[in-house]
Amino acid sequence: MSERFHVNCELSAGLVRVTGPEAHHMAAVCRVRPGDAVTLFNGDGREYPGSVADVGKRDVLELVLIGFLAEPALLIVPGHDQAAVTGMVGSGVMTAKFKL
Repeated sequence: MSERFHVNCELSAGLVRVTGPEAHHMAAVCRVRPGDAVTLFNGDGREYPGSVADVGKRDVLELVLIGFLAEPALLIVPGHDQAAVTGMVGSGVMTAKFKL
């Protein structure tokens, strides 16, 4: 099973460079290495599986992503207000509609 990381950048299939705090966390704290399987997400409702291609010395990681796992989900929550569902939207649900 691959480790799952949030990054603050656009993601798509191919080579992705991750820099800054996200790269530092992956490289120094989680100690990912070239060849490790990872899954990235950025809040667009999709998960992007791939592998670490290179770990630089200055908190730069290069990853090769193979695409995405799922289309963004649509959540309809009858009888709940927006505040009750905010956490769900932040955890990977792209859109929430509220029926009152």
